[in-house]
Amino acid sequence: LAIISSGIAFSHPQIVFGQFGAPQLGEPISLSLFPSQPSPNQTVEISAESSSISLDTIPLSWQVNGKVVQEGVGIKKVTVVMGEAGSKTVIAFLAQSPVGPIGKTITVIPTSVHLRWEGLTYTPALYRGAALPVKESTVRVVAFPEIIKGGKTIPTGNLLYTWKVNGSVIYEASGYGKGYFLYTFPTISRPADISVKV
Repeated sequence: LAIISSGIAFSHPQIVFGQFGAPQLGEPISLSLFPSQPSPNQTVEISAESSSISLDTIPLSWQVNGKVVQEGVGIKKVTVVMGEAGSKTVIAFLAQSPVGPIGKTITVIPTSVHLRWEGLTYTPALYRGAALPVKESTVRVVAFPEIIKGGKTIPTGNLLYTWKVNGSVIYEASGYGKGYFLYTFPTISRPADISVKV
C-alpha cells in the first residue's frame, strides 16, 4: 500500500510594515506574527518588542482597521482574525514612551492555496470512490491558489510553483504555471509528503 500524506500548501501573504513617531529612537518597535504566513480567516497572534524602551511599564494600544481592540500598560500581544483572501487587515501598535508616542503598523493581505490529489490507477466500472495510489503507481497533485492583488485574482499560469517531496525541491516539476505535479511511488512503499510553495 502506498501512502500520500495530507498535502501542505504555502503562499506568501502580502505584509507591509510602517514605523512612526520619535525619530530619535530609530526603529524602536518590531512586530512579529504567529503564524508568520497567515491564511484567510485564520487567528494570528501579533507580538510587539523593543530594544530601545521597556514596553512593560508604559501604556500600549492596538488597533485593527482603525478600531481600538486592546489597550493598557504592558499589553504586548494581541490576537486578530484575518479577513478573506485578498482583503486588507491593518494592525496598528502605539506606545506612549517617555520621549513621545511611537508605533508601528502592519498591513496583511492573506492568500490561500489548496491541494487535491488523485491516483492515476484503475477503478472498476460503477465504482464511486476515489482512485487510490498503490506501489509503483502515479498520483497527480493539483494546486488551487487564491491569490488576489489589487482586487484581482492573479491567473494561476502567472504564479511560480515550487514543489517538494519529503522536504526536497523537485526542480524539474517547479516553475511558472506548473500548478500540478506527478509523483510515482517507488517499488518499496513508503509515505510521501508532497508540498508546494506559491
